[in-house]
Amino acid sequence: MTALDAPRKRRVWPYLTAGAVLLAGAGAATYLLLPGSPANPTQPTLEQVWNACGRHGQLTDGGKTLILDMPGNAAEPGVRPEEVACTLDRLNTPNFVIEKMNSTRAVDGRQEDQWDTEPPGAKGFEASWTYHPDNGLDILIREL
Repeated sequence: MTALDAPRKRRVWPYLTAGAVLLAGAGAATYLLLPGSPANPTQPTLEQVWNACGRHGQLTDGGKTLILDMPGNAAEPGVRPEEVACTLDRLNTPNFVIEKMNSTRAVDGRQEDQWDTEPPGAKGFEASWTYHPDNGLDILIREL
């Protein structure tokens, strides 16, 4: 039996190494495309939220400001509470801001707050609001 006739030993490690490199590259690419990754922030723009929630309120300043005017005791048209809730939810508004809005009284005057969103680098928002029983809750949201 000559050296050419002897069974060859297969070396598996080059294939395993190549497979590991390909798998790592595919994993990194997938991570960068996942919502919430640094390359793909999931925070929508104010205009996207306005469209998704039924285009209620008034979008101004090139899509950077949204005015939500809820009706008070007076029989006037306005943005309904569920429409405001949709907007605040889709903007990832923190609960502490929503609770401040819910507890604002007429004597408190204009209140405001802002929040950054996740992931870092995504858009942040600023909200200011007033409340009066006759006029309802009026919210101004600005995309930072």
